[in-house]
Amino acid sequence: MPKERINRKLKTISCLVKEEFNDSELVKSNPDITTVRGFVLGYINRHNQEQVNVYQKDIERDFRISKATASELLDSLEEQQLIKRVVDEQDKRKKRLELTEPSISLTNRINNLIDEINEKMIQGFSKEEVLEFNQYLDRIIKNLEKEDDSHD
Repeated sequence: MPKERINRKLKTISCLVKEEFNDSELVKSNPDITTVRGFVLGYINRHNQEQVNVYQKDIERDFRISKATASELLDSLEEQQLIKRVVDEQDKRKKRLELTEPSISLTNRINNLIDEINEKMIQGFSKEEVLEFNQYLDRIIKNLEKEDDSHD
């Protein structure tokens, strides 16, 4: 009997989520919004709504991307006037990431799309199964994270 390859299934899920996102009318009508850009904008929006400051380091850590990649991505979002970098009042060396006024409506729609995709993914699962599944995913992440994680 062949060995189950969890990594293949996770990759398939990742590809399907990306397809769902890219096939949406929202993304088709906003071709500059890639999956990564959409998820980063959604991340900034959700944190800003919760009054939690977001910095480039947070993007690097939570999206598991390098400093150079994060910088390039954020520069691009700033050039498109979707985000702005604001000097932090407590630490002038840091720049908070905030959405611009015009991007808030777009980003709310992106978050709704992400929520719809998430709901589609868990269709047919009970709340308990979703909770348990998330716990399994957390364990997989923990198993794969290096003790001296370079993203921190």
